[in-house]
Amino acid sequence: MFKTLFPSLIFSLAISFSLVADSPFYPENFPTLEKKGYTVHYDGSKKIPLWTHEHLTPENLKKNINRRYKFKEDKSIYPLHRSTPADYKYSGFDKGQMVPRADRRTSAEATKETFVLSNVAPQNHPFNGGIWAKLENHIRQLVFSGSYDTVDVITGPLFLPYKKHGKKYVKYQVIGENNVAVPTHFYKVVYGHKNRTTKVWTYLIPVENYQSNDPYDYRVPLSKIEKLSGLIFKKAVHD
Repeated sequence: MFKTLFPSLIFSLAISFSLVADSPFYPENFPTLEKKGYTVHYDGSKKIPLWTHEHLTPENLKKNINRRYKFKEDKSIYPLHRSTPADYKYSGFDKGQMVPRADRRTSAEATKETFVLSNVAPQNHPFNGGIWAKLENHIRQLVFSGSYDTVDVITGPLFLPYKKHGKKYVKYQVIGENNVAVPTHFYKVVYGHKNRTTKVWTYLIPVENYQSNDPYDYRVPLSKIEKLSGLIFKKAVHD
């Protein structure tokens, strides 16, 4: 879906297993998984998505499928790289969906697929239920309102450094038996399509100590997300 709907959107790490064909001894790369209505590129070391992609249209948002399902481990992931529901139990963190269930209303099966743990990263509840939920709803409204015909969204976690005594450090918590990494920041790259023109804008929000509850205050240049993530994103398109 990812490559057919929006080709060459992001390619830095998306070409999974391309090196394996060159030598039988090369390790396999992070897998790219095609789910019902979205794509996830999975980080087996941190047990969370590296990025997800979804394509929003009026059709896949208008159905009223609001059922919640139980979160389950993703059996398509190599067993040693999976997270499990037990990792989150008593951790104090929500199972934060990178592709929210409210975005996948085409069918009950599509909604259910957002509850696999390959689509999840730990988020504290004030963040998940607050500014992050507000941003997700804002993006849906771009389609509902007719501001854009369709919208493509790339979502991912980041682990950013902090300064101490003049030096920089990257520090993050892990939870559960499988050491699931807790990101320090999350980002969204949003592509709005209207009248054969595409506009792109990006958000970068810290999980803690944010100063505003308005997602607009966390707009950043696309180049900043590229630099921090190590990924290359498609720029705006004018047809």
